[in-house]
Amino acid sequence: MQKTFLEQHDSGWVTFAAVMFLFVGTFNLIAGIAALADDSYFQGDELLFANLSFWGWTWIVGGALQLMTSYLVFKGSTKGFVLGVLLAGLNALDHLLGVGAYPIWSIIVITIDFIIIWALVAATDRASAADDLGKLSELRRQGAISPDEYERAKARII
Repeated sequence: MQKTFLEQHDSGWVTFAAVMFLFVGTFNLIAGIAALADDSYFQGDELLFANLSFWGWTWIVGGALQLMTSYLVFKGSTKGFVLGVLLAGLNALDHLLGVGAYPIWSIIVITIDFIIIWALVAATDRASAADDLGKLSELRRQGAISPDEYERAKARII
């Protein structure tokens, strides 16, 4: 049975990203429902464009996708990592558009989104390096490269 990415590699930051997607997705779902249910809950006149109904549905759909992404990242799915980077970037853009209405909250969410992106991209880089080291070790076992060549290549990868 093939191991998932999380089983093969250090998963602390990946778990952090998945948990943050769980929280952000939940918050976006709640914000979307609140925007649709009560117009006075948000400062709709400070939004860059559109109305609260548009943003309410945007937050609900985005929140649902973020919850699904959290599940996929927990599973170690490559699709989850790709979708995670994409959704975190879109969520940061979404909050950048709302910075006039809620500057502190928007900056906090944008910062969290960039940490999520970093965690997912860094984990992918570590996986790639681990795969390269595995291939390099196999070449050394087969005698295809000398011990000196192995050490030089290993130093470049690490």
